[in-house]
Amino acid sequence: MITCTKKYTDLPFAHRQWKHPGHCSQIHGHNFTFVFEFWSYSKDRVGFTVDFGKLKWLKKWIDERFDHTCVLCEDDPLLEEFKKMGDGKAFNITEVPDASCEGIAKYLFDNVSILLKHGNVLDKEDSHRNIKIRKIEVIEDGKNSATFTNPERLP
Repeated sequence: MITCTKKYTDLPFAHRQWKHPGHCSQIHGHNFTFVFEFWSYSKDRVGFTVDFGKLKWLKKWIDERFDHTCVLCEDDPLLEEFKKMGDGKAFNITEVPDASCEGIAKYLFDNVSILLKHGNVLDKEDSHRNIKIRKIEVIEDGKNSATFTNPERLP
C-alpha cells in the first residue's frame, strides 16, 4: 500500500452543535483544516499515489460546501429558520448529519469516497488504480481535531 496526504488549510466557516449544553450550541466560527490521506496499491506512471494537480475538483467541492458557510445539523430544530434568514444572501448553509469535527470528517469521507468511486473525477489512467481515502482529519483552529478512518480492512 502506498499513501499520500493532501491538506486544505484556512477554511473559514461557522457551525453549531445545537445539542451541546454550553456555548457550542451557538453559531460560532473557526478556521478549519482538512487532511486527506489517500492510498492505492500502485503509483501512476509518474510515480504518484495521487497527482495533487489533478485534485482541483476536490478543492472546488470543498469550497462550495465549506468556504464562508454555516454548517448545520440536518436535525437542527432551527434549520428552517436559518434557511429563511440565509437564503444565499446573508450566508450559505451546508447541512450535514453531525456538525462536530467528527461528523464533518465522516461527511467528507462518505461524500468524497463516492466521488472517487462513481463521480468520474479521476482520469482514465487513475480510475483503474482503485484510489481510496484511508483517513480524513478535521482540525479546528490548529488545536483540536478529529479523524475518521476508513472502516474497510486495509492492507
